[in-house]
Amino acid sequence: MKFLLGRVFFVVVALAVLLFAFSNKSTVALKFWPFVGSLHAPLFAVVLGVFVVAFFTGVVYSRLIK
Repeated sequence: MKFLLGRVFFVVVALAVLLFAFSNKSTVALKFWPFVGSLHAPLFAVVLGVFVVAFFTGVVYSRLIK
């Protein structure tokens, strides 16, 4: 039962991420303050990238405080 719930949760999250990616294809410009110029990337890539970086930052932080 636990295995099935895990699979269902994964499928629901994966579908939500795909729907988010397909609905946010517009390009945004990222400007990094001390540097000249900008980087153009799709909005979904920027948002999902921030989530991935935050997730791994939390994982590293939780491992360091143990």
